[in-house]
Amino acid sequence: MSKPVSIAFCCNHPDTGNFTGQFGAVHIGEELLELHAQSTEPSLSFHFKAEDGQGFGPRHAQGHIKVSRRTFPIIGYKWGWGNWCWDLVIVTPRTAVNLINYLKSLSFHCEAGTSTFFEIFNEPDVWFMASPELELKLLEKYGWQRP
Repeated sequence: MSKPVSIAFCCNHPDTGNFTGQFGAVHIGEELLELHAQSTEPSLSFHFKAEDGQGFGPRHAQGHIKVSRRTFPIIGYKWGWGNWCWDLVIVTPRTAVNLINYLKSLSFHCEAGTSTFFEIFNEPDVWFMASPELELKLLEKYGWQRP
């Protein structure tokens, strides 16, 4: 079984912590990729049922998130990851690759990340591959943020 990948969305109002329905920044894994919207912030919605849970880490969840016009399945969720501006979702490596490629198609730009992923993300017309090749293996190895 592949390790899950954490994806944090900056989607909550900085003064109140209330969900805004949009996001301007995304963190993939633990310092794997940091992406920012170029101009308009895409819409974001959550559609899932989460287990009741206590503590700091994400809870198991069944459902999906909707980014702009596409949906992505999730397996975990945590509100207020790091601070109240961020919500965290846990996904499979394959879903992470599909989401990264979709964000690239939405003209997100890479602010920071590991050199391999930074170069791939910023290269025009080059996409991450959802296959057992380098990109997916690197996501499995480095993509999980420990709570």
